Amino acid sequence: MMNFGKVIKKYRMDANLSQVTLSKRLKVQSTYISAIENGKKEPSLNLLKKIAKAFHIRPEILFWEAIEITSKVKSEDRKTIELAKVLLRHYLKSN
Repeated sequence: MMNFGKVIKKYRMDANLSQVTLSKRLKVQSTYISAIENGKKEPSLNLLKKIAKAFHIRPEILFWEAIEITSKVKSEDRKTIELAKVLLRHYLKSN
């Protein structure tokens, strides 16, 4: 399952941006950003590319971080996946 809303909100908050400011940068309504962050709407691929560009990251990071790990995944595997996410994030930011 993918949850782009949580990821987008995390990046927005880390950048100290309001939904209004982000929406202006992306040229969309702030209510649309709110709906995405609250899981009511899914962003288009085009918008995901714009969001990634706004946060100076590669779109792959948004996809990778949006993957939700279900409770069926073993604890040790969950830790490995989370570590892989961190390593990938650092690698992609440095390249």
